[in-house]
Amino acid sequence: AALARRIPDSPLQARLTLAPAPHLEAEARAVATWVAGQLNGGRRELALIALDRETARRVRALLERMDVLVADETGWTLSTTAAAAVIDRWLECVASDFPHVELLDLLKSPFVLGEPAARQDQVLAFELALRRHGISQGMADIRRLAHSEFGALPAWLAALFDARQGFEQRRAPLAAWLARLADSLVRLGTTLAADAAGASVLDTLDALRRDLADDTEKYGFNEWRRWLNLALESASFIDASVASPLVLTSLPAARGRLFDAVAVIGADARHLPARVTPGLFSQATRAQLGLSTAAADAEAATADLMQLLIQGPALISWQAWNNDEPNPASPLVLRLQALHHAAWGIDLPMQTVGAPPAQASPLPAACVQPAPTVTAAQLPRRYSPTAYQTLLDCPYRFFARSVLGIRELDEADEALDKSDYGNALHRILNAFHDSNPPLERDAALAQLNARSAAEFAALPAYTAAAWASQWDSIQPAYIDAWLAHASAGWRYESGETDFSVPHSVEGLGEITLHGRVDRVDTRDDARYVIDYKTSAAQALKKKLKAPDEAVQLPFYAWLCEAAAAYLPINEAPVAALELDGETDVAAIILRLPQLLEAIARRTALPAHGVDSVCKYCEARGLCRKGMWHA
Repeated sequence: AALARRIPDSPLQARLTLAPAPHLEAEARAVATWVAGQLNGGRRELALIALDRETARRVRALLERMDVLVADETGWTLSTTAAAAVIDRWLECVASDFPHVELLDLLKSPFVLGEPAARQDQVLAFELALRRHGISQGMADIRRLAHSEFGALPAWLAALFDARQGFEQRRAPLAAWLARLADSLVRLGTTLAADAAGASVLDTLDALRRDLADDTEKYGFNEWRRWLNLALESASFIDASVASPLVLTSLPAARGRLFDAVAVIGADARHLPARVTPGLFSQATRAQLGLSTAAADAEAATADLMQLLIQGPALISWQAWNNDEPNPASPLVLRLQALHHAAWGIDLPMQTVGAPPAQASPLPAACVQPAPTVTAAQLPRRYSPTAYQTLLDCPYRFFARSVLGIRELDEADEALDKSDYGNALHRILNAFHDSNPPLERDAALAQLNARSAAEFAALPAYTAAAWASQWDSIQPAYIDAWLAHASAGWRYESGETDFSVPHSVEGLGEITLHGRVDRVDTRDDARYVIDYKTSAAQALKKKLKAPDEAVQLPFYAWLCEAAAAYLPINEAPVAALELDGETDVAAIILRLPQLLEAIARRTALPAHGVDSVCKYCEARGLCRKGMWHA
């Protein structure tokens, strides 16, 4: 009442607005709209007080969409910049002998090794080779692969290896470690100095090196690297390239400055006053030592806030809800509200912030089950058993693989998975049979053992020994099965053999049905094709019961005009699982041209959505299963 008698009219009623919002996006849009209104009203010197940095960043992005530049004085943690990330990738290559992920990141970076466009094609080819050969790390293996792919070590890879070998790793003072890092960056041909954040990183490293020049305590590489990470995390980068009267700043940094209007972003109880950071001393001890305390900081925040609010129009925003729980306004805001109501009998103006304005991006609509159509010109002209099986399993997956040509990249895994194991066994058995092994058990087994040991020893994966041990236990059973097959008169003819048959399709023209068969045996004029499998015999027997649904073996039988069998080699004993000789393989395979004829006439290719197929499908992100509506 006394305040009202001294000041009859509220000085805040016409200039201060409170804006509680239901969520971050609503708050950011409310602030951006308010700022645009202030600028349209002729005000130029505006401050955005970033109590909630995440929301403040979103406000900045929205304003920049409106072509309103914001001078960001809050900056970024230096460790989060792309320049610092390059240094982190480089140090990980030094520490872990060039893990492929960090290596590829470095090779694609514009900050090292010169202009990336000059090496782009070679780096892409090298990445595919790394994935294809399963090389996950190791300078020696990477060097061998590079020589194999390019005939010589590319200059960009040679520079990396040279910098790595020149990076001494004996224990040393921190300043010496920083000097080693600087020297290695020179060897890498770094261009960090040409980037604002990169220059800030280099300046920070140089300042640290000078400050620590007299420190003689020695540290290991990992100790120094942990210290460096902490140093970069405690430093900030401020982009000074943007000159604007609209500034994004902190509450302490705004102290003593004059603005035409102020928006305080994130004025909730979590951010104002700022949370007390746990430290070495308690609050009582800090007070005794004459250091700032939480109470003093809160008092300073109150003074800073009031100094800003009396300058001109002001907006105080916060999110009324956080993680589905009520998120109250700051105690300072609540006290200001209570004071205003007690003195003048009215509440401060409240801006209702609901859903984001109309210009917000609409929520994505529910997807319909995709069923594209294609023209005859878009269809491929070569079909393998895998392509046929894909068409039967899910036409949309066929569309993604065979029409769009989408394939997953190989993974350069450190571990040898079952697929890699199967490929290794295929190479072993092909080399074994090509060598014309003797039909004597002990000699044949010794030869297979030797070839197997050589193959697994060449694999870079650390799990290769475990898979080799499993295969060692199966080899005697494989030799027994092979000798039994040979005693029936069958002799090895070829391995990894390509077969193809042309076929005419109405509306599409001539297509080629083709496949690569693991092993072909002959007896007189008869052929017997064998498909090695590392899957369980029970699953293979299930496939044989429905040859019109699992078409790989019928496809091979028709293609080679031969008897056909799966040969499971995942456990002992080893026994062939033969395709029923009465199976009408021609009818099964010639259904493919009929399907292609219909597809060429624009029959749809729907996503079937069968869980057993979708579970491992690389096209699931395209068909968006799980987002369809009926």
